[in-house]
Amino acid sequence: MLKPAIGQSGLGVTRIAAAGPMPPLPEVPVVLQPFLDQVTAGETSLVFVAGGFSHAVRRNPAAGDFRANTQFGASVQAVDPGAARITLATQALAALTAAPLYARVDLLNTPRGPVISEIELIEPALFLDHAAATMRRGLARRFAAAAARRPEA
Repeated sequence: MLKPAIGQSGLGVTRIAAAGPMPPLPEVPVVLQPFLDQVTAGETSLVFVAGGFSHAVRRNPAAGDFRANTQFGASVQAVDPGAARITLATQALAALTAAPLYARVDLLNTPRGPVISEIELIEPALFLDHAAATMRRGLARRFAAAAARRPEA
């Protein structure tokens, strides 16, 4: 898979054949990432705010597509990701050199268990519309309090 190094919502993501010719590269930095067939079965996205797990959604690509982005017809529904997925995502975020104010960790299901496909730190979709109303109210308070404690840039 060829992806823009800086991108959004699956735009510019191209699936390329391992044995085929390399397509012309765009004039922007790109990431070459192995394609895992499990991506066609969807992703579980875990949202973290102020260092804590907030909520999760399951994103399923539209029929015939591999991108789990709503711009390409993916469906999104709230899910309980389970303790193992929360632990995996929490450990990944703990490995960062600085704690992000918010983050989204995307996981794929594989025969060997969940694997991280992406960690989104810069303007990720947080799927706040899929969090329960009471969670959204608490989330807004936590987000505001954490933002207020951060040093100014």
